[in-house]
Amino acid sequence: MAEESFAAIAADVQKVFESAKGAVVRIESEDQHGRLAGTGFVIDPAGIIYTAYSVAGESSDIIVELGVSRYPAERLVADSRSGVAILKIHTETPFLPLGDSDELAIASPVVTIGYPQGLPLTPNYGIVGGLDQGDPKQPFATTLVRANVPPQKGEGGAPLLNLKGEVIGNLDQQCRQQDRMLRPSDQSRRKDSG
Repeated sequence: MAEESFAAIAADVQKVFESAKGAVVRIESEDQHGRLAGTGFVIDPAGIIYTAYSVAGESSDIIVELGVSRYPAERLVADSRSGVAILKIHTETPFLPLGDSDELAIASPVVTIGYPQGLPLTPNYGIVGGLDQGDPKQPFATTLVRANVPPQKGEGGAPLLNLKGEVIGNLDQQCRQQDRMLRPSDQSRRKDSG
């Protein structure tokens, strides 16, 4: 029975990976400390990309690798409070649909796809461990999704996907407990529209 369960999980992860991998990008840039590398994902066919602020928020010479092609990227938004950077490349692209992060619950299965440590695109599987409310006394309090998927350098900005292949968050930071803190997609949608 355990083998059947693992086989079912592997099949779900493979299905999400195959459907989403064409819209996940490697991002390289440079800041005052040197070269940076991370992950991002396309959310619009006009080349709009979400990533982490730590990857492209204050850096220069931003290059996006989409498949075998490399494109210079223009930074449209960089918000250190929310931890997001929004980029644009000038080409038509595949894109990931946004899901509803309000549907997340503890133990919801999730998949991330990123470029760990400069290696090829890699999926990871985990579950939602919690939904952590930000400090309401702060000027920009937000809820973060805590998911127990192993974080690796180079995956900052990676999408968090439900098993339908919809974006329900993006990797924001790594924590000591090996949990990933992710910004829900509903927060991204609000940031994008306002």
